[in-house]
Amino acid sequence: MTHRLIAGYYRGEMDEKLILAALHRCADAVAQTYVAEQGKGYSGQRETQYHLDLAADEIAVASLLGDGFRVLSEESGFSGDG
Repeated sequence: MTHRLIAGYYRGEMDEKLILAALHRCADAVAQTYVAEQGKGYSGQRETQYHLDLAADEIAVASLLGDGFRVLSEESGFSGDG
């Protein structure tokens, strides 16, 4: 089965298994980042924003962009053309 993401805003169609695989890769990458970056405290860029928030955002956005998604992130806004 194929899906159009976000009510047709995604410019192509992806099989649900490909979507889930991409999300699993992203989650695995963020989990590895969490292990490496935990305990570093606040980022200093915004009140209540942790260093881990920025590190996870960087990894997640790169992973999803690499799989052709457009990303909306609380930390970095919109990225990509997917």
